[in-house]
Amino acid sequence: MNLSLKHFFSLPFWLKILQTFLQTCQRFPLVILSLLLGISLGLDEIHKLGIFDFNSSYKLFLTAFSGFLWFTASTLFAENRQWKIKQYYQFSPPLFLLLCWNIYTLQSPSALAVWGPVIASGLAISFAAWLFRPSDNASVWYFNYQLIAAIFFSAIATVILCGGISLILVSIGSLFELEIPSELYGDTWLIGSLFLAPIYFLSQVPKQFYFARSDCSFPKGVHFILTYVLVPLSLIYMVILYAYFIKIVLKGEMPHGHLSAMISLFGIVGIITHLAIYPIHDRGNAIIGWFYRNFYRMMILPLGLLTLAIGQRISQYGMTEDRYLVAACALWFAVLIISFLIKRQQFKLQFVPLSLAVLCLIASFGPWSIYQLPINNQLSRLEAILIYNNLLIDGKVQVTHQPALEVQKSISSITTYLVRHDAALRLRPWIKDQQAFDDEFVCERKTSCNHFDGQNILDMMGIDFVDYWQLGGSSNHRQIRLMDSNNINQQSTFNISGYDIFVPIDWLSNGHTRLFLLEDDNQLSLKLNKSGLITASTLQGDELLFDLSDVLQPFSTSRSNNIDIKDANKLSITASGKGLSGKLYLKQISLRNNEIEHLTGHLLIKLQH
Repeated sequence: MNLSLKHFFSLPFWLKILQTFLQTCQRFPLVILSLLLGISLGLDEIHKLGIFDFNSSYKLFLTAFSGFLWFTASTLFAENRQWKIKQYYQFSPPLFLLLCWNIYTLQSPSALAVWGPVIASGLAISFAAWLFRPSDNASVWYFNYQLIAAIFFSAIATVILCGGISLILVSIGSLFELEIPSELYGDTWLIGSLFLAPIYFLSQVPKQFYFARSDCSFPKGVHFILTYVLVPLSLIYMVILYAYFIKIVLKGEMPHGHLSAMISLFGIVGIITHLAIYPIHDRGNAIIGWFYRNFYRMMILPLGLLTLAIGQRISQYGMTEDRYLVAACALWFAVLIISFLIKRQQFKLQFVPLSLAVLCLIASFGPWSIYQLPINNQLSRLEAILIYNNLLIDGKVQVTHQPALEVQKSISSITTYLVRHDAALRLRPWIKDQQAFDDEFVCERKTSCNHFDGQNILDMMGIDFVDYWQLGGSSNHRQIRLMDSNNINQQSTFNISGYDIFVPIDWLSNGHTRLFLLEDDNQLSLKLNKSGLITASTLQGDELLFDLSDVLQPFSTSRSNNIDIKDANKLSITASGKGLSGKLYLKQISLRNNEIEHLTGHLLIKLQH
């Protein structure tokens, strides 16, 4: 529509916009309610109203976002089935409540465990109009092309509108010397992004679901990118993967761990490219046509490499969320490859998002979900390691000797994983002192202690904790640091009476000197050597030595140590010397090969003359 100032200030123009808005609200009433919920959450955050805490706000945001996607998809489904309003409300809200149940029942969910149904709802928008109905690729492609175009233009319009309003506010404040509240800028972008942009998108959702093959076209710029950029790059990368396979065969080596992520990304980009080129795959371009017909055949070998690579990683280190996602990608690729090879000419484009949506739902529920399967797998691995190393006897952890460093690292890594995924309670039957474990676990659950590395639980088992990144031999690295076990952001306090100088040490590294200006043009220099001796000296020749060996001696040399802040005196040392005396309070010490690299803390100095 060709807009001019005359149209902009005319009543029919605004009446038409109002009519479009009311029609959109009438078509998607539950979607509008979801948007209003999202806006209310945004206003609460911007204006610091304190109505919702973080946990409630996060879950309500997921509810609003899920409602936007689900009610949009279910509306399209109901429209094509020509349901009456009563039928729609009997179908859509009850299923949405099941989606909300998943959001509110998981205590500490992984990303896909909560987002799986949300993603599935979003994907459903692309195929809901033809679910259980006849469809053709032209209609599916052009409908989704219009949706993508609507998303793109709504985003561009929102940036222009909200950015323009923000510039106007800045100009008014600058020219008229007015203080514009920062919340007003937040409100502008909130309304634009969570209301105006979605409303525009919804108004552009086609009411017609079937289109002719001739409707399938896109701008020349997109045609150029697909023809001369994406497809050639996909083919080149495919050649690289085949060459790598030949290298594996000739050298007899297993694929590297990063290969699985590379193939997964390539497969996803390739599938999107395959979908995008549908309108031009049979219009005379030989490369485009060949790519469209053979892409899924070419994916067979990369799928084999992907399966081999991720299988190797899982067998070595067990299942995690990242490896679960890669394995899910491999399964999705396999389903699409088999479907394409079987149907070929009858392959339905809508099957691509449909199969992914089903996979997201499967990965969100049950013992095979992304939340449960990795936990169960890691727990089984930990049990097997403990039994193999004679550490789990008669159902209890009994340590008569420390296992090898690599075994300690594996045990520490798995325990850390279980603690961070709220599965520490699964370890309780193995602990002899179960009351101590209960005290620690309640602390973890109720007050969110900082023991996310599981060190305290391994201390109960009698096994030394080793950081996952900690290496043996000459690269051994560890830390000794103060931690707040109650997670209430408390700070250690110390008495400064009797001292003349307070020196905060934010960083003191091995071999370097830090200078601090004092009164009367004097200065204090601090120097740390790798053996743990701190030299404090002034320009007047006064000198004070702090020997940290006694402080370090009680702590393990094979792992990092977390000291509760109530025991801060364990990291303090007093010294006296020529013309000076002082006390050093340490907050963190980093060591490599048992030699100090750097430290932080506080220093109190008494001048004796």
